[in-house]
Amino acid sequence: MVWPPVRVTVYAYGSGASVSRGPSNRILALVVRVCAPALAALALVIVVANEASEADHDLRLIVPRAASAGELLPVRGLLYSGLRAVEGPQLAPRDVEVQLIASGGRVLSHTRLTHARSGTNDIEGTLPVPAAALGDAFVHAQVRVGREDLSVDAPLQLVASAEGEPAEPRALRELQQLSESGVQRMPLAPPPPDALHVRVAGGVCVPEQPCRVFVHVGEPAAAVLIETTPSVTPDAQAEEPSAETSGALAFDVVTHGPEAQLWLRASRSGRTVARRAIRLPIALGGATLSPRAVLLDAPATPEIALAGEAEGFIVDVLRLHAASHYQWVRTGSLAQSSEPQAVPFAALSAGIYRVQARRDPFSASNAAARVVYVRTPGEPPAQVLRTLAEAARTIDPGDLFVTRVRNASGAVDESSFPAALGYLAAIVENGVVVQPAAATGFAAARARLTEAQTRMRWLALIALALGGVALALSVGKRGLEAGDRISELLVSAGQDAATARRAHLRSRLATIASALALLLVFVVVALYVIARGNALH
Repeated sequence: MVWPPVRVTVYAYGSGASVSRGPSNRILALVVRVCAPALAALALVIVVANEASEADHDLRLIVPRAASAGELLPVRGLLYSGLRAVEGPQLAPRDVEVQLIASGGRVLSHTRLTHARSGTNDIEGTLPVPAAALGDAFVHAQVRVGREDLSVDAPLQLVASAEGEPAEPRALRELQQLSESGVQRMPLAPPPPDALHVRVAGGVCVPEQPCRVFVHVGEPAAAVLIETTPSVTPDAQAEEPSAETSGALAFDVVTHGPEAQLWLRASRSGRTVARRAIRLPIALGGATLSPRAVLLDAPATPEIALAGEAEGFIVDVLRLHAASHYQWVRTGSLAQSSEPQAVPFAALSAGIYRVQARRDPFSASNAAARVVYVRTPGEPPAQVLRTLAEAARTIDPGDLFVTRVRNASGAVDESSFPAALGYLAAIVENGVVVQPAAATGFAAARARLTEAQTRMRWLALIALALGGVALALSVGKRGLEAGDRISELLVSAGQDAATARRAHLRSRLATIASALALLLVFVVVALYVIARGNALH
């Protein structure tokens, strides 16, 4: 193939000469001059935009530290959005897929967490644990929010029988804790009862809400009433002397203010034999949990109501194990209602359970708590009391009523059974079981974002390097070629050879300086990209 001839004309400044090149070279030079700066600018814009993005969501999971094989695993989740917002992050209710995965990677079960009906904007659900599943495992959750892929892994142990966590004392001020003064014996009166101990249903009273107190009278038997004080108002029945007994009695009162002092008066045959002052435990800003029944037959679905809350609430159920440890076994939520509602989860088998209700989705430290006893069909009342007394003994081994119930061998008086049951349950209800720490996927999300930004930064640096070198070589090559042509024309036009060489050298140096200046611009931009990445990470 014979290519057509190409005409080259070189113009020198001041001489009328010209240099012409082929159309393909001119197009290539134009492409390099336009695309290289554009590529550099685009790389810079992409890097700046990509590194300006930050993780704005955080997915957290709350699961027990251990779970029993063959049981249900309660799971609660918190999806934070707007982590960088001026007003602070908020919870975003959204369905989330979760899986229970063994340490080897095998999926044991899966479910979908749904938003709580309580209006607290958290998410909840349960995972079935296979009966044969034992060993290390974790709960994996993932969700996509906008352009962010969020995931979190919460580790747990699968065991034959999980023991759970102990109840912790409530954070109450000194004058808001339960304390009993000495018994004031009346002059010339018969001996007073040897107990007059008080227990409070739920462990605390909430100001201006009904509060049930239980009194163990002790020997010898006596009648008891509650005196009205500025801080405690008993109901009409509590203001009248009870029947004489040495067992347990139940009274309803309402407390007022941040502190409350209750006065008991014991009498025998109408004659006062003793008085005792009791400082009641007070929880400010709390709520009162009221189960419809404390004693249920298995399988049971408790019905509860929460006073003192204008909105819905979260319900957690924990099963009592030995040594006063509680295993978290159920979780759910309910909309607010003045009437008791059935708890929104699977029925409970026989055992002693703590029901905790709270409005705060982040903490259970101020939760209202009550105990329900789920008995096996046909279990007699005496056995119910003895089982509950064994549980109470681990909490207060010196309580006289606990000892009395444990040593009793006969049947239980039907009329005294509710008060005895409530007294023992109140011992178990003391304190609160806090929820496990939440596992977060924020660190992993930040790591993924940082890795993506690092890759983008390296791609930008490569683009800058290629663009800068290509532009510098293009400009330098064109300048050197033009300088050579002009030098040849000057010599052929009769210019002195030494002067032409000096002019040629100056032209080369100017061309090299121009190319290096262009390259320096790209180097500065690359250094800016590196410095910005180091400052952000």
